[in-house]
Amino acid sequence: MAGRGRLAFSDELAVTASRMLMRAHMTVPEQVSVVRVDDHPMSELHDLTTVRQPIEDLGRCAAQMVLDLLNGRNLTDRDVVLPTQLVLRRSVAPPLSGDGS
Repeated sequence: MAGRGRLAFSDELAVTASRMLMRAHMTVPEQVSVVRVDDHPMSELHDLTTVRQPIEDLGRCAAQMVLDLLNGRNLTDRDVVLPTQLVLRRSVAPPLSGDGS
C-alpha cells in the first residue's frame, strides 16, 4: 500500500476504512493513519483524528451565494476561505522517517 494515510469525508467511511484495515491485519495508526473531515461526535467516539470545519459559517456562506446567484450576481471571482482546525486523536501517527509519506 503506497503511503500511510487515508482521508475520509464522512464518519461512516472513516470507520469502514479502519475496519477494513483491521481485517487486512493492518493496525491504525501504527501502519496506516486515518483522518476524517467534519468532527462529527462519532469521531470522538471512535477516537478518529478529524479536521473541524465551521459548519454554521459554511452554511451561511452557501446560503448567501445562492441568494447572490438568484439576484444575478457573478460568483466566479469569489473565493471563500474558512478556518479549519486539526483535532488530533489516536488514529494518526507521525510520518515514517525518510520515506516522504
